[in-house]
Amino acid sequence: MAREQRVHYPGAVYHVIARGNNKDPILASAMEKNYYLGLVRKYKERFSFKLYGYVIMDNHVHILLEVGKEPLSKIMQGIQQSYTQWYNSNHQRVGHVFQQRYKAVLCDKDSYLLILLKYIHGNPIRAGITETLNYQWSSHQDYLTGTSSLVDVSFYLGVLCDKIDIAINRYRQFMEDQNPLDIEENRLGKYPEKESAHQNRESESRDLQISLDDLIRVVVEILGITDEWLHSLKSRNRKIVTARNIIVHLTIKHDIARRATLMEKLNLTPYQVSRGYYAAWEKDESRSLIKAIEEMQ
Repeated sequence: MAREQRVHYPGAVYHVIARGNNKDPILASAMEKNYYLGLVRKYKERFSFKLYGYVIMDNHVHILLEVGKEPLSKIMQGIQQSYTQWYNSNHQRVGHVFQQRYKAVLCDKDSYLLILLKYIHGNPIRAGITETLNYQWSSHQDYLTGTSSLVDVSFYLGVLCDKIDIAINRYRQFMEDQNPLDIEENRLGKYPEKESAHQNRESESRDLQISLDDLIRVVVEILGITDEWLHSLKSRNRKIVTARNIIVHLTIKHDIARRATLMEKLNLTPYQVSRGYYAAWEKDESRSLIKAIEEMQ
């Protein structure tokens, strides 16, 4: 049976996971990690994709990227085949180096990538390699410096704040937040809205034409709460949490406002914004209200 073609369109964002065959440590040495990273740089320059994050472990890699005109398959074919040839030659062996086909999950660019970036950067900690995020072969340090010749850090730092020093500080706080991550490799495709990002772009009838202030007013009125309650950071009142999550979900889904503006308006942390997007869709009550608000337009 022929392999199913991956979804491709310029601007598609993917979380790519490539593992060594039989989970072998094909990237165990510093030389091997550096060579693989050099290939990522080489093909990034050749195919003009955006690199948002990565981590290179001993037996697998995680890459978060946004494609341009060239499809992901062409990018990964170049990287994987080049590394396979080099690795086999260097180790005087033949055969597969990587485990079957790499895994790639299509992501919604603005929905949960901060959490995903945290998941990627946290791999060395979960593997017991290090106790901190200061791992040499990940993009974490690129975000802490705010500049990089390889990683396109400006987009997600810009999501956090227009001022680079504040954005870096917010990024650091988010990465050091001890809240448990809700993302695991075997659950990355759980939410249907991530998979339908391209279809949503083409469905103009579903666009919600409303300002953030008006959206807040509508949600507050529907749930019967006050605007002051909504801005209480520590409140665990069910209606207030529901209201925040609905506002976050609709704002991100319909690109109503930037995340930095959303965080400031609702007094939320980056983690709360990313978590709220999904929490709103997990509950029947919230989903019903989201659909009702969308149909009001």
